Amino acid sequence: MADLPPIKDNRDNNAQVAKGAGLAFLGRLGALIELVGLPLFTYAYGGATLGLFFTLWGVFRITSGLTDFAMTTALQRFVPKKQDPAYQYAVLKVALVSGLSISSMVALLFTIFASQIANLFNASESDAVHITTLIQIYCWVLVPWALVEIFTASVRAQRAFGPEIRIRIFYEQLLRIVAAMLFAWAGYQTFGLFFAHLFSVMIAALLAAKLASRYYDFGHILRTPFDGALAREIWAFAIPMIPANLVKRLVSELPVVILNMLLPGAQGAEAAGIYGIARKISSVLLVVRQSFEYVLAPFATHHHSCDEREELQNAFHFILRLTLTFLIPLATLLLLTREELLSLFAPEIMAAAPIIVILLVGRLIEGLMGPSPTLIEMIGNRWLPVVNSSIGIFILIVLHFILIPDMGVAGAAISASIGLNITAMLNVLQCQFVYKYKPFSMAAFKPVCVALAMSVVMYFIHETTVQWGGGVAISATLVSFFLSILISGRLGLSNDDLKHLGTFGRIIGGKRP
Repeated sequence: MADLPPIKDNRDNNAQVAKGAGLAFLGRLGALIELVGLPLFTYAYGGATLGLFFTLWGVFRITSGLTDFAMTTALQRFVPKKQDPAYQYAVLKVALVSGLSISSMVALLFTIFASQIANLFNASESDAVHITTLIQIYCWVLVPWALVEIFTASVRAQRAFGPEIRIRIFYEQLLRIVAAMLFAWAGYQTFGLFFAHLFSVMIAALLAAKLASRYYDFGHILRTPFDGALAREIWAFAIPMIPANLVKRLVSELPVVILNMLLPGAQGAEAAGIYGIARKISSVLLVVRQSFEYVLAPFATHHHSCDEREELQNAFHFILRLTLTFLIPLATLLLLTREELLSLFAPEIMAAAPIIVILLVGRLIEGLMGPSPTLIEMIGNRWLPVVNSSIGIFILIVLHFILIPDMGVAGAAISASIGLNITAMLNVLQCQFVYKYKPFSMAAFKPVCVALAMSVVMYFIHETTVQWGGGVAISATLVSFFLSILISGRLGLSNDDLKHLGTFGRIIGGKRP
C-alpha cells in the first residue's frame, strides 16, 4: 500500500475525470432501463424464448468482439496522441473501413451457414423450427452495432463523454422495449425480440453517426486517403487488443451460450434465460466501474505519452476511491432486494436469486481491484492483455465444462466469477511490479470502511422492514442506499475529492471545513 500523492496539484485534472465519469455514468444508465423491460419480456415471450434471445445475442456480441477489430480501443489510443485533425481523420477512416468490412463479411458467413450453426443451439419446440431463419436475419446486427461502437468511441476519444447518453438510453434501450412489446402484441412470439433489437440498433447507428458529425466532417473522412502505413500501425496495436476486448464479452456471454448448448431442449433455453437475467441484474455494478474506465482510457494515453506519471497515478487513485464509495452500497442494495426484484418477473425466474448472489460477489471483488485492466490496455505492452485474457478465459471455459453438468446455472456463475477475477488480479500485479504504478492507496481504506459500515446499516433496515411486505422493504432499502452514498462520501472522501465532484460534492460535504 502506498500513500496517495497530493491531490491539490492535480485538482483540475481530477475535476475533469469526475465530470466525464458523471456523464458516462448517465450514458451507462441504459443498462438500468433494459432491466425495466426484462420483466415485460418474460411475460410477453416466456423464459425459453428470452433465453434463446440471450443466447443468440451472446453469440453475436462475442463475434462483435472480433469483428470490430479492437477499433474502439485503438481510437482511444491513437486519436488523443496528436491534435492534428488530418491525423485524427486518418485514424477514424482506418477504424471505419476495418470495422465495417470485417463485420459485413462475418455476417455474410453467418447467413450462408445458418442451418449448420442452428444445430448447435437448444430451444423450445415452438422456437426450434425458426432458429435458422432467426440467425440469417439477426446476424446483420453486427454491422450497425460496429457503427455504434466506432462512432461513440470516436467521440469519447475527443474527451466528450456525455453526448452519447440520448443514444444509449432514449433510443437504443427504450426503443427496443417499445418495439418488442408491439411485436408481441402483433403475435410475433419468436421473432419479436430479435426484430426489436435489430431495429433499435439500426436507429442507434444512424444517431451515432449524426453525433460523430459534430466532431468530425464526414465529407473530409470520405476524401481522406486510406493511409496504409498508419493502418498497419493501428492494426499492430489492435490485433493483440482483440483478446482483451473479447474476454470481457466472453465472461458475460459465454456462460449463457454454453448453458444453452450443454443442457438439452427447452431446459437449455430456460437456463440461459435465468442466467441472463441474473447477469443483467448483477451487471448494474458495471454502470459504476465502466463509467470511470471510459474516462480513464484517453486520460491514461495522454498522461503516459507526456510522461506525466504523477498525474496519472493521482487520477487512478481518485477513480478507485470514488468507485469503492459507490460500488459497495450498490452491491449491498442489489443483494438485499434480489428476491423482491425477481418477484416482478414470471414465477420461474425466481430461480435466479442464488445466481445473483454469486455474480454480485464476483463483480464486487473485481471492482475492489480498481481500474488496473484499463491502465494496462492503454499504457502496457500490447501482449500483456492477451496473456491476461487468455489465462482468465481458459480457466473460465475449463470450469464451465466441469461445473455446469452437475451444478447447472450456479456452476456457470461460479466459473465466470473466477475467470473474471483471475484476469483482474493479473492486471493489478502488472501495474504494481511491471509499470511501478500503485494500484492501491491507504487513502482508499477509509472509504471502504465507511461504505462497509453503511452496508451493515442497510442490511438491518431491510431485515426490519421486509416483514411489512416487499414494496416497503425495497422502498426503505432504496432510501437507506441513497443515504449510505451521501454518508460514505461525506465521511470517507477528503475535502479535495468532494471539490472535484462539483455540485454533487457540495451537497455531500455540506458546510464541512
